[in-house]
Amino acid sequence: MNPSHFSTKAKTMILVLGLFLLLSFVFGWLRYADVKESIQEAQLNYSRQIDNIYQASLNRLSLFYVNRGYANLNSHGIREALEEGNGAELERLSRFRWEVLSQENRYLMQMRFYDTSLMLIASLGDSNLPSKLRITSPLDENPRYGFALFPRSFSYNILIPAYKEGKFLGILEFVVSADYFLKEVEAFSEIRGFIFVRSELFQEERSDLPRSTPFVLFATNQEEPIADEKALAGASLLSKREHEIQGRFFVTHDFGLYSYVKEEVGKLVFFQEVSAAHQKLWGAIYGSFFGALALFLAVIVILHYGFEVLIRRLEESNKLLLQSQTNLQLLNQGLEERVNREIEHRMRQEEESKEKERLLLHQSKLASMGEMIGNIAHQWRQPLTELSAIFIRLEILSEQGTLGHQKLQEGFRECERLVGFMSKTIDDFRGFFVQDKGLELYSINEACKNTLKLLHSALHAHAIEVEIIEEEEIWIKGHPREFAQAILNILGNAKDILLERQVRSPQIKLLIGRRANQAYVRIEDNGGGIELSPVEKIFEPYISTKHAGSGTGIGLYMSKTIIEKNAKGTLSAHNSSVGAVFEIYL
Repeated sequence: MNPSHFSTKAKTMILVLGLFLLLSFVFGWLRYADVKESIQEAQLNYSRQIDNIYQASLNRLSLFYVNRGYANLNSHGIREALEEGNGAELERLSRFRWEVLSQENRYLMQMRFYDTSLMLIASLGDSNLPSKLRITSPLDENPRYGFALFPRSFSYNILIPAYKEGKFLGILEFVVSADYFLKEVEAFSEIRGFIFVRSELFQEERSDLPRSTPFVLFATNQEEPIADEKALAGASLLSKREHEIQGRFFVTHDFGLYSYVKEEVGKLVFFQEVSAAHQKLWGAIYGSFFGALALFLAVIVILHYGFEVLIRRLEESNKLLLQSQTNLQLLNQGLEERVNREIEHRMRQEEESKEKERLLLHQSKLASMGEMIGNIAHQWRQPLTELSAIFIRLEILSEQGTLGHQKLQEGFRECERLVGFMSKTIDDFRGFFVQDKGLELYSINEACKNTLKLLHSALHAHAIEVEIIEEEEIWIKGHPREFAQAILNILGNAKDILLERQVRSPQIKLLIGRRANQAYVRIEDNGGGIELSPVEKIFEPYISTKHAGSGTGIGLYMSKTIIEKNAKGTLSAHNSSVGAVFEIYL
């Protein structure tokens, strides 16, 4: 072999292998960083989910007992007994409500009454709690919430002050075990949780703990804890989030627990096992390393033999030329086969295009169903609120003993009216998705107005004004529900644009008439227009002018397909001085 060939081969191999090692290192590092980032993002989302569950449970529990507390204080004889300091009468009058509440929530520990000196005068439930209320600041008429540590329990307390004509009468307190929140989070996320309290508040109970430990384990909602209490108590919860316990890896999610005076008295700590994520991370590292090593060895072999072949071919140029001629002949012989394969490939592409169009139609229907569900929610929100108000009024009248037969019947009739309205709403939305059986003679005016009726609550809730201009009644033969689907997509797109761009005095105008002896529908909004060039790109699939993540890009595409392919009409769009204009000719 020529020495110059060897020198060129060695230099080229060194350069290529050096670049390969550099790229392998960069690829391995990017792979590691990508896996680690995805794991951290998943953990952050999981922490947000737990926090949402905890905050929702906290707010729901507080609101529930505040309402029940005021209902109890407004019951017959309660405020009078509290003003007189008559504990026996308070217990007698509140016994039934206590029994109902304790059955509803087994974590409810006590229902307690305090006089104006904040001394306990009546108690229902566990009697092992202090008789003096721990409050250092004066109470106003607003309820107060907070966690409190007792010798044998850690609880969430709701304080409801009682006033009568501006005079402070005392306090009604509900005491709920803090284990309630562990169970709530566990029920939704199936994650292990623990309660830790500040060590200075709990030294008498746990004298074996080191003084440097800021938080100590108080309770757990697991029959088989992750580790023994000393191992958990010694875990540095504040300095790091990742822990290795008994050969398993965990990430902690902690949430502060605050007293009446907003002082942190403890933490809810949830241990999420991430052993699988650790294995995945190390698997990515090992996989990248061994993959790069295998490729490195393969590249060495390939380069070595590749250069041998290359040099040999350079020296045998005549053979290469002959081989090229042979390859050309083989290429010509296989040309017919290639053409056949290309035809088959294009036919498959055409079938795939048709299948994609069917999928787009299905996605459009699903998106419309989702929009309809949102509209049902808007339609039902007010009657549901009215039903709740009626039930609360009847309950209060019943507790006060003033619920007569006439008032009860009036409440029933009002409930029947609201339920009838909700049932009619469901019937209207259900009829919208019935499949068209064939060509029907239908009124474009009625189809447009029925579609607007479905969107009425959503448009009204966002103060979007709709103006309908009917030049005449237009009747055509076609598929009314498909036409309504197309109108719904255009109106829904206009509504979303008006909301996204926060347009002042949002408006949608709908004109129905005839142009050039054709049925004509014109829909215009004042949302600023279509920000695409050319404008007709708005009808292409998966093209959306909405904010990323809020639009599918198939609604207007399906509208154009319905109008032009199914109804043999035309659908076009352009911008006016104030917004977008869609015109339909049938």
